[in-house]
Amino acid sequence: MTDVSKSGELDIAGMSVTSQMCDILSKVLIQSKDICRLNVSDCLLPPQGLSLMLATIHQTRIHTLQLKGNNICGPAVNKLSKMLFLSKNIKNLGLEWNNLGLCSEGMVQFCNALAANHNLEVLDLR
Repeated sequence: MTDVSKSGELDIAGMSVTSQMCDILSKVLIQSKDICRLNVSDCLLPPQGLSLMLATIHQTRIHTLQLKGNNICGPAVNKLSKMLFLSKNIKNLGLEWNNLGLCSEGMVQFCNALAANHNLEVLDLR
């Protein structure tokens, strides 16, 4: 792992992350002045843990958020939508290899959130 204070990135991609770890991570992100990029790709974040993280992202300095391969679907898409509505910092969002479109209601909310968010510059939905 690289020095976060120098790189500005916390990269825990591929690690096994529990809901409790997501709670702790959320608290760290809120207090951190150094972390501006977060990579939690392929962590298969538990729905409750993902919800905790998404609920606090707007209170952080995170501008790049990589959520690739976390099987985001159903109610988690609604949480993602709310984060997009609230966040003024997110400029780069990686969501490839998730299942956002499985729930049409959640996808409608997600599209509405994208339309309302004027700060997002890069969105990867592959």
